[in-house]
Amino acid sequence: LTAERLGEIASQLGPQAGLTVEVFDRDQLLELRCGGLLGVNGGSLDEPRMIKLTYTPEGAAEGSVALVGKGIMYDSGGISLKPSDGTHATMKNDMSGAGSLFAAMLALKALGCRSQVTAFLMCTDNMPSGSALRKGDVITARNGMTVEVENTDAEGRLVMMDALVLATEQQPDVIFDIATLTGASMRALGTLVAGVMGNDQEVIDQVLAAAARTDERAWQLPLERAYRGQLNSDVADISNLGGPNAGAITAALFLEEFVGGIPWAHIDIAGTAQADPAGSWRPMGCTGFGARLLIDLLLKHELAKVPVTEADLKPEYDRQVKLIRSGDLRAYLLTAPQRLKTLPDVPTATELGMPNLAIGVWFGVYAPLGTPQPVIATLNKALRDIVQDKAVATKLESIETVLLPLDQATPEALRARLASQIALWTPLIEKAGVQAE
Repeated sequence: LTAERLGEIASQLGPQAGLTVEVFDRDQLLELRCGGLLGVNGGSLDEPRMIKLTYTPEGAAEGSVALVGKGIMYDSGGISLKPSDGTHATMKNDMSGAGSLFAAMLALKALGCRSQVTAFLMCTDNMPSGSALRKGDVITARNGMTVEVENTDAEGRLVMMDALVLATEQQPDVIFDIATLTGASMRALGTLVAGVMGNDQEVIDQVLAAAARTDERAWQLPLERAYRGQLNSDVADISNLGGPNAGAITAALFLEEFVGGIPWAHIDIAGTAQADPAGSWRPMGCTGFGARLLIDLLLKHELAKVPVTEADLKPEYDRQVKLIRSGDLRAYLLTAPQRLKTLPDVPTATELGMPNLAIGVWFGVYAPLGTPQPVIATLNKALRDIVQDKAVATKLESIETVLLPLDQATPEALRARLASQIALWTPLIEKAGVQAE
């Protein structure tokens, strides 16, 4: 899979998923001054591509997010050639960050994401040749910062730096990047856990919470700025390589130079991108790690960051009233007890069985994160208005105010929470006089 071919695939699939797709070739990248992506591509016979995907929700956007994904289609290491071992055979997975980001973007319209989301996929291979980057070369990023290339196999951060600058120019609320960036992260955390670092603890906590919900596990590493001096250069503003230790941290410190102080989190999936052997939900080979995490993160972002007003909830209220009167809700509730027995430990909205309602139920169940419960509260309001029974109003309101502490949010507790909600809703639906389908 080449960068050019991935651009063609994005142009084909993106519009079907409600995305605006822009694909930038070598000449356009020169105009954009993307020195990192162009530099890494120097040794390749295949052109680079920057793929920009934009998702715009219906109605007013509730916040804006920028995403950056590393898309090294094959990584030989360049002039700093990788060892001749099994690593070479797996280096087609070095575009896993861009791949998981692309997959997440394709799902946003179907899942009703309310944030404006822009993604940059930075795609090229990294090959040795007479025209390839050499150790000691100095390249210039889009923002004018010069970078000394001390190792051509530390190329991921070079292609990502240009995208991070482009992301900051849009002034998003938050930036997330995802990349198979460092062997150091894999050495520290193994092949089941991704490393997370960033400049804003609230944003990092959102990533860790999404990781826990989706079973794409992650662990926070310290962004220790005392190590920043390892990136100093005598001939440029910064070097692309730190010292022999803490490589995952120094790589993140390099990326931080290009986010302009905007809240940002970096997800290093070098270890989790490949599974051998297969295990749990992960197939053998490339795992697609990060797609579920990013989807969950983006769906939760607007709820965690944006205040919800009564006017904002009016469309949701209307949908819930229609749902109740149609009989769909009653049909869902009648099958809910059996569904509860088969739910996975961390159910997704789809696994709850009813997309129109599931986000509300799921978000209510996952109140341990301490955020408001606008959708489930709207369902309760719709029920109250239809049934018009003051005696049950207190019970419904109790659902909206009882929160589970995070350390108590076990699968058993979540099932019990959902069961109690269903037990309250079912007689109200019956009272509303809705006939089963």
